[in-house]
Order: sequence, then structure tokens, then C-alpha cells
Amino acid sequence: MRRPPIGVIAVTLAAALAVSAGAQSPPGRELILPPSEVRDTFFAWLVGVVDAGRDASIDNAGLREVLTEFRSTIALPFDRIGLVRHLAPQPDLRGKLDIEFDGDIDVPVPFSLLWYHPGSLRSTPVVRFEERRFSSLPTAGGPAAEPVYSFRLVEGEMVIDIDRWVDVLLGNIADDLTIRIVAIARWRGAWRCLLGGTGREDRRIIAAFDLARNTITFPVPHELTRLGLWLWNAR
Repeated sequence: MRRPPIGVIAVTLAAALAVSAGAQSPPGRELILPPSEVRDTFFAWLVGVVDAGRDASIDNAGLREVLTEFRSTIALPFDRIGLVRHLAPQPDLRGKLDIEFDGDIDVPVPFSLLWYHPGSLRSTPVVRFEERRFSSLPTAGGPAAEPVYSFRLVEGEMVIDIDRWVDVLLGNIADDLTIRIVAIARWRGAWRCLLGGTGREDRRIIAAFDLARNTITFPVPHELTRLGLWLWNAR
């Protein structure tokens, strides 16, 4: 039997290794949502990965390779993100989202209210979430949210500490928030982020953000409040 030339074997092996390496590479720029949908580049990539149901494990250097035109439009400490890992849910298994920073985080709240960041976001070096996804969920008296991705905090701690003068001025309307759940949903044609957490006396609070504008939605529409509380109670 005639053996193939050494050069053919080498080319075939190199091609196989390239295919293997490509299969293991993290999702790239093709998943980044346009600025008209999610304004911040990092969140546009992350929401794109989640929405596509793709697995990803990427460090800061890898993120910079993917986000070659990265320009943060929010106060997120991008330089301090060491690792992002996403495992999409399976039919019999919930998904996971892990974010690792290079240490404790204490930065201005990433989103603004009338161009002002009304407090600080504190986080432990590692936060881990359990993910559930829903193709469509009804809202109270409004259009359905579709799709909806819900992330329940299972390890670590994230806290939003509202500035004292805002707390005094608005009272119970604005309160410090210990985050328990994060959700990403498309509602009324726009991507929204919901934060569910506890305030003073363990009062449940739902906060909402417009990802196309990078702004806090205030007051929170009652449809989103009820959606956030439903996700919180869902097991």
C-alpha cells in the first residue's frame, strides 16, 4: 500500500489542529450586539453570548482581542475583570455565569440617573450565578418579555450602596441593595437589565436599567417590577 507523502500528512495534521483550536476558542465579535441595542461594548458581547446560548471562558487578554474597539461607556472596571465563564443551560441542567475580578470591587454604579451615578457598586472578587432561560414570560397588563435570562447569585456578594443624600431625599424609593438576582430581558423592543435584592429590613427591591441608553429606569414600570419578583420566586 502506497503511503501518502510526508507533506500531505503535515498539512492534514495542521488543518485538524487548526479546526480543533477554532472549536475551543471563545465566541468572538460576531456575537456583539449593535450599539442601538446594547450601548456598552462589553455588555453587548456578554448579552450576545447569553442570547446565542454559547459557552465561553475568556480572560482579560482574550476579551481585549475580541473587543478590539472596546470603549467602556459605563463605570464598569473592565481592566479588573480577570475571567468570564458562561455555560449555557441544558434541558436537564441550569446554566452558569462566573465573573472573577482581581480583588474586591468598589466603583461608581455603572448606570446613570440624569447623568449622575447615584452610589457605588461593591463586589467580592468572585461572583457566581445560576442561569435559567425563558423564551417568553407575560407581564402584568403589558407586552410579554421575550426572551428572558435569569441569573441567581449563588456565590459571592454584590451590593449597591446609594449615596447618603439620595437616600435622604428619596427615602424608601431609593435604598441600598444587596443583589440576589440579575435578569436580562427584551421588553417593548429593548434590552433591559433587572436587579433584584433586599434593602433595609429585608425589603425586596427591583431596579431596572435600559441597556441601549445605559440609564437607570426610574420609576420602574410595574410590569418589570412584577416580572422581577416572579423571577425571584421562581425555583
